[in-house]
Amino acid sequence: MLLALVGLVLSLVSLSAQAQRVSLRTYGEADGLSDLDVSCLQQDAAGDLFACTSNGIFVYAGRRFQSLGPEQGLPDGGSVSDVAFTPDDRVIVRFDTDIFVSDAAVSKFRPPRALHFTSVTIPVETFLHDETVQMTPWRNGAAVLVKGRVAFVDVTDPASPRLTPIGLPLREADPLSQPITLASTGDRLWASYADGLVCSFDDRHTRCYGRGDGLIGGPWYALLATKAGTIIARSTNSLATIDPRSGQVTIEDLPFQGESAGFATRLRVVQLASGALVTQSDDGFLVQQAAGWKQVSTADGLTDARLSALLVDHEGSFWFAAGGHGVYRVFGYGNWENRDHRDGLTDDTIWQVVRQPGGPLWVATDRGVDAVGAGGMAIAHSHYRGYAFAIGMGAPTHLWRTNGVKGLSCIDVTTGAIEHFDLPAANMILHGAGSRVWFATQGGIYFVDDAPGPSRRIQKLPGTGAPVLSIAPDSDGSLWYVSQQSLMHWRTDGSVEQVVAKWPNPAFEPVALALGATGEVWVGGPGGGVYLVSLSDHQPPRLQNYASPTILSNSVTSILVDRRGWVWAATDRGLSVFNRDKWRSVNADAGLVWNDTSQDGLYEDVDGSIWISTSQGLSHLTDPTTLFRSDAINVVISSLTLGSQQYPLASVDYTTSPLAVAFGTSNFQAERSIVFRYRLDGVDADWVTTQSGYARYPFVPSGHHRLTVTAVDTLTGQSSPPVSFTVRIRRAWWASWPAWLAYLLLALLIVVMSFRLRYHAVLQRQAVLERTVQVRTEEIRVAKEALMLQATRDSLTGLLNRGEIQKRFIAMLERSGDAERLVAGLVDVDHFKRVNDMHGHLVGDEILIGISEQIRQMLRPGECAGRYGGEEMLILLADDDQSAKARILALNEAIRTKPFVALGREIAVTCSIGVGRAQAGDGWESLIGRIDEALYQAKHSGRDQVIEAERRLTRRAS
Repeated sequence: MLLALVGLVLSLVSLSAQAQRVSLRTYGEADGLSDLDVSCLQQDAAGDLFACTSNGIFVYAGRRFQSLGPEQGLPDGGSVSDVAFTPDDRVIVRFDTDIFVSDAAVSKFRPPRALHFTSVTIPVETFLHDETVQMTPWRNGAAVLVKGRVAFVDVTDPASPRLTPIGLPLREADPLSQPITLASTGDRLWASYADGLVCSFDDRHTRCYGRGDGLIGGPWYALLATKAGTIIARSTNSLATIDPRSGQVTIEDLPFQGESAGFATRLRVVQLASGALVTQSDDGFLVQQAAGWKQVSTADGLTDARLSALLVDHEGSFWFAAGGHGVYRVFGYGNWENRDHRDGLTDDTIWQVVRQPGGPLWVATDRGVDAVGAGGMAIAHSHYRGYAFAIGMGAPTHLWRTNGVKGLSCIDVTTGAIEHFDLPAANMILHGAGSRVWFATQGGIYFVDDAPGPSRRIQKLPGTGAPVLSIAPDSDGSLWYVSQQSLMHWRTDGSVEQVVAKWPNPAFEPVALALGATGEVWVGGPGGGVYLVSLSDHQPPRLQNYASPTILSNSVTSILVDRRGWVWAATDRGLSVFNRDKWRSVNADAGLVWNDTSQDGLYEDVDGSIWISTSQGLSHLTDPTTLFRSDAINVVISSLTLGSQQYPLASVDYTTSPLAVAFGTSNFQAERSIVFRYRLDGVDADWVTTQSGYARYPFVPSGHHRLTVTAVDTLTGQSSPPVSFTVRIRRAWWASWPAWLAYLLLALLIVVMSFRLRYHAVLQRQAVLERTVQVRTEEIRVAKEALMLQATRDSLTGLLNRGEIQKRFIAMLERSGDAERLVAGLVDVDHFKRVNDMHGHLVGDEILIGISEQIRQMLRPGECAGRYGGEEMLILLADDDQSAKARILALNEAIRTKPFVALGREIAVTCSIGVGRAQAGDGWESLIGRIDEALYQAKHSGRDQVIEAERRLTRRAS
C-alpha cells in the first residue's frame, strides 16, 4: 500500500512544475551596466554581448559592461530597441528614431568601442515603428520595421547607408498591415502581422500562413528560425511551429501564461544547445522537454520581474534580462540540476545518496531521508526523519540508514517495516557482491547478508576494530579500507595487510577511496589531495599524487571511479574529474549548487550521470562528457586608448599619455576562473598576470612595441591563443636626425665654451685660493692671539695670571735700566672672606673685577698687573717720574672712598698694599718677599693702608 502511495506521489510530481534550483550570475551597476532596463540581448561573431537599454547601448566582453556613445558616433543615451549584425559582422543599432551602422566589422582586433557609427539616411515621409521590435540580419544588411511596412537597411555604400522600403506583390500587400516582428532564413525574410498572418518572401514570391493553414492563436510577437529549418512563432498563450518544406503548421498551448498584452512585444523564443526551446512565462521562463514544458520561476531562485530579453550565447549558456533588474546568466543550465529545501528536501546539508533499483533516488540529510522521483521534486517521509549521515541499499527494497550518531535501521520501502540495529557510528554503507552489505563504522567493519527473509544478523569483520572511514569491495571478494591513516586490505582468507602506512605528505589524512582498473586504488583526503596507489605482485606499491593546482583543492572529501574509468574527486572548493588524459574542474560558477562537498557524497546513477552532495544542496550533472568539451578560450580586446587614440592604432605621434588596455574573454562560463597574462615588449621584463582584465602603462617610449595577451582557465588548464598587436609611436621631434645634428653642433660649442670657462675658472680658483690663504693666515693669527690671551690672562679679572705676571716681573728685573726704576705693589682686599660669607662669592667676584679695572686704569705703557693669589693683585710700575708711590696711594684711596655695586647692592671695601722699590742685586724672590712683608705689616697694623718695604707711606686716620 505504501509503495503504491509513493509511486502515485512521484508520478504526480513528475507532471508538476518539476522545480529545481538555478544558479545565477547577476550583472548590474557594479558591472558597468548603469541602466538596468534591458530590452534586448545579442552576441556578435567575436563574442561581444550587446545589451539594449532605455539609456543607450552597452557591450560586455567578459569583465565589465562598457557603454557606446559619442566617442563611437552614437547618441549620448536614448532608448535602444535592438541590435543586429550584417553577414560581414558590421553592427546595426536601432534607436527610437534613428538607425546607426558601424563603419567596419567587429573582430577580436577591432572591439565595438573602436568602431565608428554612421546614421542611416531615412526618407522624410518614413518614421520608425514606435514599439519595441526585433531587427533581423538579411542579405548584406538587416530588415527592420517601419510603420505599416518592412524596410531594408542597405549598407552597400558604407559611407552612406540607407533605409529602403521592401516592396511586396500588390495582391499580397493589402491584408499585410501592422508588421510585428521579423526573422530570416537564408535569402527569405519572415514577418508576422497584427492580423495573425506569418509571411515569408524573397525576390520571386511570397508565402503567407494563416487560419487556412491551421495557424490560429495570433498575433505572433516572436519569430525564431530553428536549427532544423522550422519557424517558431510565439503569441501570448501559444507556440506555433511552421515547416516551410511541407507547409505543415502545429499549434500548442503554453502553460503558466496569462493575458499580458502590454508585455507581448517583449516576448522572445530562443533555442538551447540541446535544441530545446525557451520562452517567457508569467513567472519566469519555460523550457521545452519531451514530457512537456517545464517552468523555472521565482520558486527556483529567479527574480520576480518579467523577463524582457533571452539569449543563448555561442557556448550554449542561457542569458536573460529582467525589466529594471539588469542581466542574468544561468550557470550550467541544461546540464546541471540543483535541489535544496525549497524543492522539498528536508535539509540543505546533503550527505550521501543511493538509487533504489527501478525506484527513486534516496537522499540522506541532516534531518532525514528523502526520495527524489523522476520529476525532480523530493518527497519527505516523516517516519524517515532524523539525522542520517550514511545511506545504502541492500535487498532491492531494503534501505539502510544511520540513526543519528549511533545505530542503524533497515527500512523495507515496500511495507514500511523498520528494523533497528545497535552498531557504532557508521561512516559508510555499501552494497557488495550478492546480497552482502558492508558497514564502515567507528568500531571497525561490519557486514550483513541482506537476503530476502525475516532473519538478518549483522556480524563484525575479524581484525577490524579501529575506526574505518571508507571501504571498497573488490571483485575477488576482498575488501579495501582506510583506517588510522593507513590503506588496508582484507583478504577472503581472513588475513589483513597494511598496504600503505606512511604517505609522502605527512599532513595527508585518508578518508575516501575507490577502486579503479585492476591493480589501482585511489585514495583521497584532507591535506594531500588524491593518491593513485598502483599495485603489482611482489613489488611495493607505487604512489602518484594529484594535488592543487591540478585539482581544485588538497582537501578531498570523496572519491569515485565511474563506469568509464573516470576518477572524480570532490573537494571543499568544488569538483575535479580525471578522464585518464587530463583533469577538469568545476565549481559553483559552472553550475554546482555549492563548492563545499560532503564526505562520500559522490554517486554515479544508472544512466552515467553524477550526483554530488554538498553542505548547501544536491547537484546532478546529467552529462559528464560536457566537462571535457574543448571550447577554445578566446581573448577579446574590449578597449585600448593611448591619449586620444583608440584601438586599433595607427602610428601615432610621440606622447606622454598613458596606454590603457581592457581585455576580456567570450568564454563567459569561465569568466571567474580565467586569468590573463600580458607583456609589452620593450617595457615589461616578464609576463604580468592579472584577473582584472586591465593593464595600464603610465608612459610608453617611442618605437614599435608588441602587446601580447593570453588567457588561462585555472579550472580546466586551457589556454587561449595569444592575441598580439603593435603600438607604434613615432620619435619625438627632439629625437629626429636634424635634432641630432643640432645636438652635435651644440656639443662642439659646449666643448669650446667649456675650455674657455675652464681656463677662466682656473684663474678664479687661483685667486680664491690666495684669498683663502690670507683669510686662513689671519684666522690662525687671531686664534694664536686668543690662545696667548687665554694662556696669560686671569679668566675672572682680565689681569695677567700668576705665571705671566711672574715671568714679566723677572724680565723687568733682568733688563738693565729697568730694575732701578721698578716699583712693585702687592694689593690685598681687606676681610674678603667676610665679604664672600656675607654677600656670596658672586659679589666677591664683582668686587675683584672692579678693583682690577681700577688697577688697569692706573697703569701706564710698559707697566703691568696680575692676579697673584685669590684676592691679591701684583702691580709692576715704572717710577720714571717718581709718581709710582703716589699712584698706589691714590688706588688705596679710590678703593676706600668709592663703594662697589654688585648684584644691585653697594659694598664698601678697603685694601692693604705692600710696596717696594727694586734695589741692586734684587731678584724677584727678594723683592716679592719685601713687599709681602710690607703687606703683612699693613694687615696687622690696622689694614686699609699702604706700607713701603722700608717705611710706612701713609696710615688711615683713626
